[in-house]
Amino acid sequence: MLPGNASVICHRRTRVHRKPTGLERLSYLAAAVVFLLACVAFHIAPAVAAVKLGMPAQHSVAAAATALMVVAAARPTRKIFRTIARHTVAGLHTR
Repeated sequence: MLPGNASVICHRRTRVHRKPTGLERLSYLAAAVVFLLACVAFHIAPAVAAVKLGMPAQHSVAAAATALMVVAAARPTRKIFRTIARHTVAGLHTR
C-alpha cells in the first residue's frame, strides 16, 4: 500500500515552469548562434587542413572539436543562464 501511495504523490507533484523573459530568450538565442558558428568553423577549418595537408576524415575532427567545445562550455554556460534567471526573477519580485 505504501509504494502505491508514494507513486500517486509523486505523480501529483508537478514542477511549475515559468515563461522565459526576453533577456533569457535573447541569451538562449545568443548561445545557439555562438555554438552554430563554432560548429561551422570547426567544419571549415579541418576541410581546409585536409585539402592543404592531405588529412583524411575531416568530419571526425570537426565532430570531436564540437563535442569538446560543448562539454567545456557546459558548466560556465549553465552558471551564466542560472545567474540571468535569478536576476530576472529577482527583478520581477521587486516590481
